[in-house]
This record gives sequence, structure tokens and C-alpha cells, in this order.
Amino acid sequence: MFDWKKPTVQMLGRWQPWHEGHQELFKRAIKKTGQVIIQVRDVHGTSGGEGQEDNPFNWEDVCRNISEGLSKEDFVRGEHYEIMMVPNIVNITYGRGVGYVFEEETFEEELPVSSDVVGKPLHMLLEGYDTVTPEKKFVIDVKVFYEEDYSLEKFGGGNQHALDDVPIEIELHNEEGLIHTFSGITEDGKLRYGILARETDQDGTLWMINNLYTVYVSASLDGQTVTKVHEYYGVANYDKG
Repeated sequence: MFDWKKPTVQMLGRWQPWHEGHQELFKRAIKKTGQVIIQVRDVHGTSGGEGQEDNPFNWEDVCRNISEGLSKEDFVRGEHYEIMMVPNIVNITYGRGVGYVFEEETFEEELPVSSDVVGKPLHMLLEGYDTVTPEKKFVIDVKVFYEEDYSLEKFGGGNQHALDDVPIEIELHNEEGLIHTFSGITEDGKLRYGILARETDQDGTLWMINNLYTVYVSASLDGQTVTKVHEYYGVANYDKG
């Protein structure tokens, strides 16, 4: 059981998203005191500072990503760590004799990240339905570009720069959790993901009315990864009269 009075290591960050570097940092941190508090800066939909504008994951998404990542190595929330939301902290001020220390962990030997990331930064655009009626198919299109070639947010533009053969990973969640995964590659400039409710693992064969569905889309190429999120709602059949 996580002990709130026990000496604890703090990890503060955006975690957009939680990745292997964070995982390795956690494993070092927990060796110091046996438990870690992971603090999540509340930056969803805003900027965390210069170079920290891309924050697609909300509080629930971040918690899920952290828990899923750490569970792969048998770390349990409520036992080995806890997760806490904090404001968009941009400055930490302290005085003398505060009873704690700041430590920077480096991974030059263990994690040669620079040698793995050799490709050019990517830019991804999504265009999908915002609502879907119970029996209809949800559809979303994905385009990927090199950021230096096309960085606008206009989905219909930059077609001559759209990349083919880019691996795409998609997760579809309802309000209860993961209900479908998909892997594919871009062809002829894009990838289209279309799915009916009955093809997912959710209970029932129809999209649930007033239920929020969240689509996580990741593209990876030459060591570079970009992730975006799209949301849609299940709605009643449209009134034809």
C-alpha cells in the first residue's frame, strides 16, 4: 500500500505521452525510496511552455498510459506509485534546509536515444466524424508529412507531400476503456480507418448514444513518432422529417 508519510520520490512532468525514457526514469526513482509520486502538469489543450505546445492527452489518458506502461513491469498504482494532477507548473522555488534534494538523472550509457532517432520530425493530420449514429460506420482519415514539408493544420492541403508506407497504430476507446486496435500503413497519401460498433469489443452491437469515443492515432517512421487524438459521440438517428 502506498504510504503518504513514507519518504517518496517525486516525478513531475507532462507525460505527453509516457514513453520508455520515462519508464527507465521511474525504475531509477523507485530504487531510491521504494515508492514514487508521479505528478501530472495540467497542460491538456494548452501550452506547457516553449516547445511544449503538443499536449493531446487529457488527465484520464495520461493516467491510463502511465498505468499501462508500468504494469508491463509489474508496478502497481496504489502500491509502488500514485498519480496526482497539479497545475501547469513552470517554476519551482525553494529555500534553505527544505529537507529534500533535486537530482538530474542522465542516460547516456543506458539509453542512446540520439542514435535511435534518425528521421525527420513528422506532422500528422486527422479528419473524422464528430458524431455517428448507432448502426453506422465511424470513419477517420490519416495523413502524415515531414514537418519541414507541410506543417499546416488544413487536411485538404499538402497532398503532394503526404507520405506513403508510414506505419499507423490506432486505439479506439469508449468511456469504459479500450474496445478496438488497428494497425496499417498509409497508401496513396493517407490511411482510412472505418469500423462498425459490432466489430469492436464493447457490449452491444450499436454505438451508444451520448457516449464519448476516443481515437488515439500514432505514426512512426525512422525513429520519429507523432500522436494525435480524435473524439466523437454516439448520437440518435437523425430526424429525416
